[in-house]
This record gives sequence, structure tokens and C-alpha cells, in this order.
Amino acid sequence: ARGNSGIYIASGSDQSAPRGDMITLLALSTATFGTLWQSEVAQSLGGVFAAPVETREALLFGSGNKLTGFDPLTGRILWSKNLAFLPGRVWSASSGTAVSFNSTGIDALSTSNGGTLWHYPLEGFPYGPVATAAIREGKVFAPLSEREVGALDLFSGRLLWRTAPLA
Repeated sequence: ARGNSGIYIASGSDQSAPRGDMITLLALSTATFGTLWQSEVAQSLGGVFAAPVETREALLFGSGNKLTGFDPLTGRILWSKNLAFLPGRVWSASSGTAVSFNSTGIDALSTSNGGTLWHYPLEGFPYGPVATAAIREGKVFAPLSEREVGALDLFSGRLLWRTAPLA
């Protein structure tokens, strides 16, 4: 995105680490494997963190209930937001929208500023589904229950369709 040829690696203590430990977010050149930039992020809520996700607007990185948007070229923090939920370890992103599963449902956030765009409630997943949403052609394809899959509109969160319960 935006001309950067980098890969992003996050490393930190395990989940039993005390709050306040630091996570290192490292951007490496795909051409030379040299360091492009490095940033330190404070762990929150026991050190659970999500894989970094690069979008056109920002590099997204979540730790505990905090989501931070970095400039992928420089590592400068563009914005940071404390979320009302613990996001999953994997985000999906497309067209300025990042989608994450959590214990209350599916949340979509703006990749430009971290603002909440929509929430779709789910039941039957005490910790959120163990899945990654697939985003294609303005639709979010996701598990809606243990036996149903559906499609939501990427921009509004409106349910477009859902399968009959799968066997």
C-alpha cells in the first residue's frame, strides 16, 4: 500500500505477561529484509495481540482492547482507539473498513480513524467465532452461528443472506 514494500512482524511476551510490557512492531523490507522502521506498543489486557493488517489508509495493529493505526511508510501513529470489546486475533480489511469477530458479534471500524461503522450481533460464540471474515465485492462472508454462514453488506452491516442450518 502507498508504495511500501514491507512485511510487518509483531513480537512480545506471552499472554501471561503483566500489563504494561511492550510489543515491538517491526517493518521489514521485502527486497533487503532490512528494517524500515520499528515501533513499541504497550500491551494491554494480558498481551493478547492481533496480526498487523496493512490497508490503504493505515497499518492496523491490535493489542488487548486497543487498536492503533500506523503510517505503513514511517511507523508514525496516526490514531489509537480503546475498543469496547476484545477483537479477535485476525482482522479482515477492504475499502476503508476493518472487520473483526469478538464475543458480542462482528464489528466494522474505519481504517482511516478507528471509528465504529457498524456492529452485527452474534449469539452462541462466547469468545467470538474462531474464523476470519472473507471480504469480496462489498460483502462480508462470515459464520453467523455454529451452523450458519451469511453475507453482510461491508458498508452498512445489513444482513444480505444466510444459509439454512448446515448439517
